[in-house]
Amino acid sequence: MSEPAQRALRVAAILFLLALVVFAKFHEPTRFAHALQKLAHPVTFGAVALLFLTLLRRRPPRRFGCYVVAFALTVLCGAGTEVAQAFVNRDPSLLDVLRDAIGAGTALAGFAALVPGADARGRRGWRVMGALLAFVGFAIMVAPLSIALAAYARRDLRFPKLLEACSPLDRFFLDGSADVTVVQSTGPTTSPCGSALRVQFGTAPYSGIMLEEPYPDWRTARTLVLELRNPGELDLPLGVRVHDRAHNFKFRDRFNREFTLRAHERLEIAIPIADIEHAPAGRLMDLSRIAGIAVFRARGLVAGNFEVEGILLRR
Repeated sequence: MSEPAQRALRVAAILFLLALVVFAKFHEPTRFAHALQKLAHPVTFGAVALLFLTLLRRRPPRRFGCYVVAFALTVLCGAGTEVAQAFVNRDPSLLDVLRDAIGAGTALAGFAALVPGADARGRRGWRVMGALLAFVGFAIMVAPLSIALAAYARRDLRFPKLLEACSPLDRFFLDGSADVTVVQSTGPTTSPCGSALRVQFGTAPYSGIMLEEPYPDWRTARTLVLELRNPGELDLPLGVRVHDRAHNFKFRDRFNREFTLRAHERLEIAIPIADIEHAPAGRLMDLSRIAGIAVFRARGLVAGNFEVEGILLRR
């Protein structure tokens, strides 16, 4: 293949990768898929940086300035893709531009350190520095995926315990419109570490917490148990909901229940799994694919907070 054709192919590859970043979407996102998507940013722009480097000089040796220009062009392309995402109903993110820069720097540093003849200076110190930068960049790149894998592993190992407050990994799957902090339980508790999650209501209606992607297979369980405490002076109207992956986001297509958590009360809510299974209108909930549990303020805008000491299944 001629040199002009090779250069045209590299340009086409850069444009393809940039278009992939702008338009590619995960149609059924999970926390793991989200972590993979964030890893895809630095990997993709690492490849873009190396393609720019090969365009700047035909063959090694390459001067240090070529690496700087390749890095700058890659970061500019990363920023451009974030701007472009605003026009395709996606949210631009400065953090993604930072991930792109880390990927570009890691790839260029690794190339300079490891590929024979890539560093025109040939100095051992520069190669050692490049290898160190590449190692640090790689560690930063894979950290979100490593945390996600650790959280999934802990989730599976702790089953039938679905939620507790003994590790930051326990809160990996938490979402919602309330402020959540870890506190020492204000009374006797079954928590192995004596901690609880304090949920402080926000201003949004139905403020609370959502446990996304709990251990999904509940077919061997008989009861869902929520261990809650109200440390405040006001009674709290709370609701609990459970849905599976087939949920259509309508009220009648999930399990819903309301209850009152009275002032200074520790309450254990026990919900038969059969009630959850038969809750959706016109179908059975798929107990092998449970997707979420929410505990929230059921009515009004009453202020206050409650503590979640644990959520578990009993067989």
